[in-house]
Amino acid sequence: IGFICMVSCIVINCLTYFILPYSPYSDDVGTAIGIVGLCIFPGILSFNTEIMLISLKRARMVAVIGVFENTLRLIISILLLWISPSVEGLLWVLLVTKSVSFFAYFVVQRNIFQGRYRIKIDILKDVYTVLPTFFASTVIYVIFSRLDYLVLSWCAPITHVGYYAIAYR
Repeated sequence: IGFICMVSCIVINCLTYFILPYSPYSDDVGTAIGIVGLCIFPGILSFNTEIMLISLKRARMVAVIGVFENTLRLIISILLLWISPSVEGLLWVLLVTKSVSFFAYFVVQRNIFQGRYRIKIDILKDVYTVLPTFFASTVIYVIFSRLDYLVLSWCAPITHVGYYAIAYR
């Protein structure tokens, strides 16, 4: 599942990267979307590792890493806002803390399995057969779940889209 998610995210991020120059968004918004797109990778990898650790009855490690990640993000965000407030800086903080969290999960996972990784070709073939369907359904879901933002961005200034997004969340 993690592999399918990663492939789908790579394709969607690539499409977004190539579509952004033709969108009505400013360079700042485009940069922010790119940074958030990068955050998806360590986030998905961390999520997959969390599932594995919880299934191995090691939820305490997940909790400790989660508290560490969020505390680190909070401290760095406060310092950043105090020194030089910027949304782009906060997004970089998100990327860094997600990456640190994934690295911590990787170390924990490596200590548990100690080199017992093997790629099974049969499983990759099975994944490859369902990948197009999974990808198509993911793209359709993303389009329909964000269609209101897309239409609003064509009809109204970007600040109105931002207000709408804040109010909707």
